[in-house]
Amino acid sequence: MNAPTVEGRIAQLAEAQAEQGFFPAWEQTTPGCWTATLRHCPVIRVARKYPEFCELERRVIETALAAGPVERLASLAHGEPGCVFHVHLARGEGTSRRD
Repeated sequence: MNAPTVEGRIAQLAEAQAEQGFFPAWEQTTPGCWTATLRHCPVIRVARKYPEFCELERRVIETALAAGPVERLASLAHGEPGCVFHVHLARGEGTSRRD
């Protein structure tokens, strides 16, 4: 993700997730927090057997956005209706990326 803003990187990540079949929905829930809901998992059979795949997706989001910590709140692999992640923006993030 190479957009200069968090919003731009989220748009790029959402496009990549959609292309991979995750059916993402991103929403800014507070000024310092975004929520991502992945409504489908193309690797659900593997993720149910190997929950490490869920942790990998959390790390992908955290690395791609480079904006702050990402917390996984729900998982399709555990029977919940979607994979839900909260992105907690680091202080000063939200406008431009520091390289």
